[in-house]
Amino acid sequence: MNKKWSRQSLKNVQSAVWLIGLGVLFLLDSFWPGILILVGISIILNSMMPEEEVDVMLPLDGEVKTPVEEVVEVEEHVDEGTPDPIPPLMDEEPMQVFAADLPKECPACGGPVAENVEAVRSVGEGVVLCPFCDARIVLE
Repeated sequence: MNKKWSRQSLKNVQSAVWLIGLGVLFLLDSFWPGILILVGISIILNSMMPEEEVDVMLPLDGEVKTPVEEVVEVEEHVDEGTPDPIPPLMDEEPMQVFAADLPKECPACGGPVAENVEAVRSVGEGVVLCPFCDARIVLE
């Protein structure tokens, strides 16, 4: 009597082998060499599993068609009339920033901006970046 094992039944057997095997290894306190035997048994059981079957539907005319990914080229459309949503950070030379011009604290994160004037970066006329959170601070 030649019974074929299904993939699911072999997975169940493999799970049972691992559970029982780990229980025996912990019970006998021989985990290190025993785990190698358990891995070997698991590999043998995995090699006995049948391959997964794939259902293929043939068209009525008998011709097998393989799906082909369609390549679609997208043209980049740039409207010259609309401004950029985010202006560039560096348009001109960075302006010199003095501690007297800066607020004491960043309005976004509360960091001490005036105390860290050397870390403040200028991004335009009257606009600087907070050295802690990179928030834009407009100078008055």
